[in-house]
Amino acid sequence: MRRIFMGVLGIALLVSAAAYASDAWKDKPFESWDEKDLQKILNDSPWAKKVQFGSNAGGGAAGPVFSATGDAAHGDQSVSGGGGGAAGDGASPRNRNGNTSSSGDPGLGREVTFVARWMSSRVMRQAEVRASELRGKSPDEAKKGLESAPETYQIVVIGTDLRAFARIDIDALKGASYIELKKTHEKLTPSRIQVMKGPTGMPSAIVFEFAKKSASGEPTIAADEKSADFVTVAGTNKLKFGFDLSKMADKQGADI
Repeated sequence: MRRIFMGVLGIALLVSAAAYASDAWKDKPFESWDEKDLQKILNDSPWAKKVQFGSNAGGGAAGPVFSATGDAAHGDQSVSGGGGGAAGDGASPRNRNGNTSSSGDPGLGREVTFVARWMSSRVMRQAEVRASELRGKSPDEAKKGLESAPETYQIVVIGTDLRAFARIDIDALKGASYIELKKTHEKLTPSRIQVMKGPTGMPSAIVFEFAKKSASGEPTIAADEKSADFVTVAGTNKLKFGFDLSKMADKQGADI
């Protein structure tokens, strides 16, 4: 059975904190991750990539990031700080790693942020468990999420404004979304897409699932693949998130 990890997908916005001292996934057991550790893992790590639209996108400062303790599944979607434009607003989007995305909508100057998280990874599942513990769930109950790995690769897109996804046809979104492997240039298409909605009925997260094995039983992402781009669309905007697969590793090894 597929498992979608929703415990850390809330979209409360905070101003970015100062640079983090270390990579918690390498230096600390996940049971001791604190709020700052989770902020980095969920928003500025090999498993989380950000794209911004609007007049301030790529402007040097880290900009808004997403809270680790919000809970989309329980309706925690409060917003403070920037954002507020429609998903198509803005121009010249750029994520913090320099990956640009083309925009078909006119720039209205509002900043809109999207984050793509490789949620099926071990590190992200551990972050969900730790965030649940910090919200008061018992460790034994929280750790049930680690009992088995998901059967598919799961990439989740969240953002300050997901209204563009409220209008889109799922089949059209499938046709416009893919993981492109840099070595082979092969494109993996989603096997399933889910639009998760909050209490207001508006999208709170978009979940993209990709098969881990081909029809012949071969891995869809080879062990020697070093990087991949995840591409999707929000309205007329193309969103492109670059993942360095060679850096997606923790103490136990490769983690995608």
